[in-house]
Amino acid sequence: MKFSNTLLLVSLSSSLFFFSCTAIVFNHHPNLARNLFEKKVSKSEKRVLKHPHDSAAQLEACKNLTMYGHVFVLRKSEIMEIEDFAQSREFRLEANRLFRNAYKYGLESLELQHPGFQESFHKDSGVELGKVTIEEVDHLYWTAAALGSLISTAKGDPYAIADLPKVGLLIDRAIELDESYDKGSLHEFMISFVLSRPDAPSDAIEIAKDHFDRAVVLSGGNRASAFVTYAESISTLEQNRLEFLSMLDRALKVDVNADPNLKLSNIVAKERAAWLKERVDDLFF
Repeated sequence: MKFSNTLLLVSLSSSLFFFSCTAIVFNHHPNLARNLFEKKVSKSEKRVLKHPHDSAAQLEACKNLTMYGHVFVLRKSEIMEIEDFAQSREFRLEANRLFRNAYKYGLESLELQHPGFQESFHKDSGVELGKVTIEEVDHLYWTAAALGSLISTAKGDPYAIADLPKVGLLIDRAIELDESYDKGSLHEFMISFVLSRPDAPSDAIEIAKDHFDRAVVLSGGNRASAFVTYAESISTLEQNRLEFLSMLDRALKVDVNADPNLKLSNIVAKERAAWLKERVDDLFF
């Protein structure tokens, strides 16, 4: 099972933009950006230790570790996979550790809001999940993102893969509560996930395409990651090379200044689009 690594780019918008690591710093000084982000992660984990019963602190740690794992660790693992497999594996394992901790924080954030949530959730029961409100969609999204990322970096671990249905429970509830959350983040998540979920229907590809269309509408076409996610998730699956390149070109044409809240996510997504274009011969046969 594999999620597109653009999965978390969907929420690098407002969430990552508030970091002191601005889009300009990330674009021109990636090492400095990483150092700034590491400090943010460390600060959020210290806050959890100081305030273990603060649901907001747990959620913040979940967000920060998940984003850091994708943008600075898993991204490097993928880039290095061909030239240095051993080093790539080390980065993947580091990302997996970050996602595991992030998932723990996400679950705890929900447990603090709804005592008994974790026990109910681990039994695949929707009892406590049904009590989550629209104000807590952020908790559902980031917990699902952390778990999905954990599974995608587990490389066949049967225990991790067995938790895949739980991602569906979280994200389905989030969509039920607020399908327009964060300008289409939930729908973009579903582009990849609907093709990976164990209960995927026979028309999963069409459903994924519908989620893509909705994500584009909700973002006003200003989210480059939607096009990259489509290319990686659908075009590669259908082995449609021309569509793959067309989607990446659409991503590259997105104006990073059109929506300030999406600027950093668009910079990262466009960088990935350019990288994928260089790998096109490895992805199509």
